[in-house]
Amino acid sequence: MAEEAGFEDRPFLLYTNGTAGDGYSSYPLQTSFGAPVFVQDESGSYTTEVGMGGEAGEAYAQFLYDNGQAGTGYFSDTIDYDTSNEPVRVG
Repeated sequence: MAEEAGFEDRPFLLYTNGTAGDGYSSYPLQTSFGAPVFVQDESGSYTTEVGMGGEAGEAYAQFLYDNGQAGTGYFSDTIDYDTSNEPVRVG
């Protein structure tokens, strides 16, 4: 889908805030793997139990690795928000 829209070089955007990282922007992606930082109870409140470990956390970490510098290169710590947003802005 991204390639069809003309985003061949960046089919997936993940803002990394340079080498400092940006856990806030990547959290929705992380939770889509079923790996939240903390487990939620039945009321939706967060518990103290860490939820990002196990198979789901490993799958998320592998996805990041596969698409980072060692893999496809889609995720880069040299592309900031403005650079990533430019193709969307200009249409």
